[in-house]
Amino acid sequence: MPVTEESRHRLHRKLDQTIGEEDATTLMEHLPPTGWIDIATKQDIQALDVRFEMIDQRFDLVDEHFEALTGRSDARFTDHDHRFDALDRTFASIEKTFDSINRRLDRIEDTMRSQLRWLLMFLVAYSSLLVAAVRL
Repeated sequence: MPVTEESRHRLHRKLDQTIGEEDATTLMEHLPPTGWIDIATKQDIQALDVRFEMIDQRFDLVDEHFEALTGRSDARFTDHDHRFDALDRTFASIEKTFDSINRRLDRIEDTMRSQLRWLLMFLVAYSSLLVAAVRL
């Protein structure tokens, strides 16, 4: 039967009448606020300790698993970093090659402009000579 506040109060009144108010109050203060069923025993606490130990062991296993995953992830990131470094070097080499090609194309363009100017000047001079020869 569960202990209710009403039954506790009734017990306190009977104890007041039987052993006196002060002793009844002292005795009632030593009783648990609820029923004895709610009080943990040493065996209950030991069982909880065993369960907590098992939980701790499981958490240790989970921690080890995460540490292993972290180690593998770190290794993968390091590998990817090395690959990106290699790609950076490759792109830098390609960029140097394109810069060299651009310089060559600039030189070819300058040479062609120079040759075009000489050709135009030659054509103007030749045309002038041809016009002068036709008038004579």
